[in-house]
Amino acid sequence: MEYKADIFREFTQEVTTYLSSKPSEKIQDTEIFIHQSLLKMEKGEELVIVILNLVEYKISKKQNSEFC
Repeated sequence: MEYKADIFREFTQEVTTYLSSKPSEKIQDTEIFIHQSLLKMEKGEELVIVILNLVEYKISKKQNSEFC
């Protein structure tokens, strides 16, 4: 759960605008989300992707116009 504080902080109303889930009110809710996601991924039921460093993503995107 190395990134739980980051996920809790960054999973805002703006980020969840078009998602069915809403921002957590307590960090314990984020811990539950992470635990459940890990279990579902182990079972092959779910795939969760997290962007850890948006700055590197933006730099890579500028250098690689494949998706522009």
